[in-house]
Amino acid sequence: MTAVALALAAITGCYVGLPDGAAASGGAGADGDGGGLESGGESGEPVDPRMYYTCDDEQRQQRGLSFAQMRRLSSTELRYTLTRLLGAELVADPEIDGRLAALPVDATVLAGDFAIDPPVGLALALSGVAKRAAEVGLADPQWVQQQLPVCVGAGQLDEACAAAVATELGAKIWRRDLRDDEIADYVAWFVESGGGAEGMEYLLRRLLQAPSLVFHLEYGTEETDGDRVHLTQFEVASRVSYFAIDDMPDEELFAAARAGELDSVDAIEQHVRRLMGQQLAGPKVHDFFRYYAKLTSVADPLPEVAALGGIADVEGLGAQMQAEAYEFFEHVVWREDDFATLMGSTAAFPRSDTLAQVFGTEVASGDTPVDAAQHRGLLHRPAMLASAGARTSPILRGAHIRKLLLCDELGLPDPAAVMARQDELGDLDQLSNRDKVTLLTDAGACAGCHGVINGLGFAFEGYDQVGMPRTTEQLLDPDGNVQNSWPIDTHVEEPRIEEGGPEAIDGSGAFVDAMVESYKARACFSRRVLEYYRMRRVDAKVDGCALLTMEQRSHDDSLLEVFVAAIANDDIFWKHVP
Repeated sequence: MTAVALALAAITGCYVGLPDGAAASGGAGADGDGGGLESGGESGEPVDPRMYYTCDDEQRQQRGLSFAQMRRLSSTELRYTLTRLLGAELVADPEIDGRLAALPVDATVLAGDFAIDPPVGLALALSGVAKRAAEVGLADPQWVQQQLPVCVGAGQLDEACAAAVATELGAKIWRRDLRDDEIADYVAWFVESGGGAEGMEYLLRRLLQAPSLVFHLEYGTEETDGDRVHLTQFEVASRVSYFAIDDMPDEELFAAARAGELDSVDAIEQHVRRLMGQQLAGPKVHDFFRYYAKLTSVADPLPEVAALGGIADVEGLGAQMQAEAYEFFEHVVWREDDFATLMGSTAAFPRSDTLAQVFGTEVASGDTPVDAAQHRGLLHRPAMLASAGARTSPILRGAHIRKLLLCDELGLPDPAAVMARQDELGDLDQLSNRDKVTLLTDAGACAGCHGVINGLGFAFEGYDQVGMPRTTEQLLDPDGNVQNSWPIDTHVEEPRIEEGGPEAIDGSGAFVDAMVESYKARACFSRRVLEYYRMRRVDAKVDGCALLTMEQRSHDDSLLEVFVAAIANDDIFWKHVP
């Protein structure tokens, strides 16, 4: 099977795009579970023509209903929570670290990947962690002084001390203040376990196996509204913290919950912005970019292709490209720049001479980027363009943009039909990429789908498999010698980016210009952020109000404000009635 045939089979082949005659605020291929972008609504309020999402009266009554199931803590949340409870040094204990490292990693690739049920072995792992933490922690006077009430360090291991531990540590573990009867139950357990040092060890072990270290427990208040119930202040605090930083609430959030201050979106926004300024917010934003751009890894380019650009050694170059892309994204976010900057900035962060050669710049130093005029924005990152193939793949490049950055739904092709088409045409390797892909995909069953995929890939044919600009496509023989060459044609008629978009584009630069202004790309970015933070597919009706606020901020504010709006909105206060 040739590389092109593999590409045809690997990508999706049935496009559900922007309907003909749709309004400027209309989206692509919406369905009941959030597939595609959706617009519409009957609120009677003026509709911003830039918006794909709506928030009418019916949708407002559904706010929070998407929180319908009790979600477990992710592997990251569990590790961060235990680190906050026990301290980084104790969690780094080889036995504890090993038990946590053995749990499955919750890396979301597609929306809906996150499994609600706890992984097999979690209960046993927590039991082992609790036993080891109690043994090692209580044997360390410094740990006792830092993590437990003063009575433990003073050796006053009586019922009053047990009550103090249950009250103070229990509130952190359960992420709420414990009731008197719950504290009394823990004290009774301390006594039944022998009291003193032995009773304290068993008390800690029981606390560290609380259900709240497995699940986000939400019981709600007595306030209901239709099918939804209002959360308690502590439950809101927990949502805010885990959404923002994957960790349990800090003392400021606990204090706000106790004071009843988490009762408005404005109050929530203040805490979200504060948490987003903490170190733990960085890894979550970093991981979102992996999800958004699907940059889990970048392969080293083919050495023979790199040699044409004067690059002698490609070992580790893919990893450098990946790191540069993350650094670029985080530069945009933490400088509080906007979506247009993400798509159009010429900032770049090559940290080696080889990567600087790819960019055509000097090596970047410190926090100051270099100016890479030929690598504007996210789509011109070498990490987004590079491949280990002998030829570029316009199909994969175009499908990548369609699916990830424009949220277009694409269905799966028939592998047998792909193979039949390949067999019908025979060897096409002596054609240019553009001619070959066009011929392969112009059959009736393929033309409609690839009519919206191929063009976006053709626009980026001005960049080779290393991500370097080129004006000529060169075909290499097995020895790395140029066997054939063709001039590059990056003109595309009817790219069909969105309603009101350009009728033609000349190359990737023109496409980037379109993305800088794109309403649809902003709506898609908003959807991807909400998918990532909610760990599920979004529903354009139930989630429409949150999506609309995020979409508005993607036009008028920074990317950081889109992240804030994904957390700080009215959904945070409600859940579906059990």
